[in-house]
Amino acid sequence: MLWLVNHALMVFWFVTKLSEAVIVIILLFVPLEIFLLVFLSDIFFRTILPKG
Repeated sequence: MLWLVNHALMVFWFVTKLSEAVIVIILLFVPLEIFLLVFLSDIFFRTILPKG
């Protein structure tokens, strides 16, 4: 019984750490993705639609 509780706690801890890591990765990647989108769209609009 104790082993089962211990195992459940380990799984719970692992899932919590994993979800925290996922949240951190998402938070780190969102600004990078926004920056890349802005950068690429800027290049796209400059090359495809040159301003008069």
